[in-house]
Amino acid sequence: MTTVSMRMFWKSALFGMMNSMIIVVILLLGRVLQFKIPNHNLLFALVVIWSSYKDGLVSGMFGAGVAIVVTFFAWSVPGHFFVYSSDNIQRLVVVIVCMPLMAILVGLLKSRSDAQQKTLAAYLRVEKEKNGCLAEALSQKESPEGGLPVCAWCRRVRQEDGTWLNLEDCLYKHFGILITHGICPECAKSLLPDSKNKDD
Repeated sequence: MTTVSMRMFWKSALFGMMNSMIIVVILLLGRVLQFKIPNHNLLFALVVIWSSYKDGLVSGMFGAGVAIVVTFFAWSVPGHFFVYSSDNIQRLVVVIVCMPLMAILVGLLKSRSDAQQKTLAAYLRVEKEKNGCLAEALSQKESPEGGLPVCAWCRRVRQEDGTWLNLEDCLYKHFGILITHGICPECAKSLLPDSKNKDD
């Protein structure tokens, strides 16, 4: 691993552990103030999901690790660490399995979402460049005399011989411009509401 990737790894690990340690502090304060929190694992589950979503899989896994260690101690028989009742053993197994699975699931979904957003941003950037090239090409071509007669409904263009061509074919036939289809940022926002479009 490179220095940068190691730094990112430990940053994510610390983020997940710190989020889980906040819950540990809340649990300790609850004991000092004699306030019983009914199910601390629900709090840990929320923290694991949040850490995985915010900072990725590594963060969620380290948060899950802290949750599992705290659960090992919290569910021990009073006065005997690592001795558990049969009910607590079953719950402990569920925590050991579910916390990492939640971190993995949310972390993988987050990385996939990030990859899709990067792909969409790159696609929009390429389309923006193509649109700039189209405007430049149109400015260099001869414009038709008297405007371009376009149907207001279907957007086909009337030719000199009276036939009607769709806009793409007309631009190609008369100007040599090949039209490709893409998606503008406004349409991407309305059609893909989960994506965050960046105008890079």
